[in-house]
Amino acid sequence: MRELATDHGAEVIINKVPFFAALKLQDAVLKALLIANIDVAAIDLSPSKGDSAGVNQLISAILSVIGSEALRKELFICMQRSTCDGVKITPDLFESEEMRPYYYEIAGAVLMENISDFFVRLLSKSAQAMENIGIKSLKLPAA
Repeated sequence: MRELATDHGAEVIINKVPFFAALKLQDAVLKALLIANIDVAAIDLSPSKGDSAGVNQLISAILSVIGSEALRKELFICMQRSTCDGVKITPDLFESEEMRPYYYEIAGAVLMENISDFFVRLLSKSAQAMENIGIKSLKLPAA
């Protein structure tokens, strides 16, 4: 569970969905990236002088995913497990001018809450294995 608060005082609670709903959401994300021919492993976010290619690749990936109707469908199914001021989140919530600016923040939180667990161990093991053989991929800036 993750909590968000809006500037207007609305309380948003992001909840996990059942396993198979999360898998369907993950599949929709992966298909959107595949359709857009985005190679996530090639995105380099390490800082360099004046080079914004990695940032542009990341923005392209994000736009490809958020523009997917199939993803949006799965996302709204998952959003219904979450609440805003105790009411299930549906597309109607974002009809209000007050809540529309929070769409991407809420959508991103629902997405991360529900699919990030699938990748934690995989990415950890993959990064370690690649480092052991001298391969660097998905270079992230140091914390």
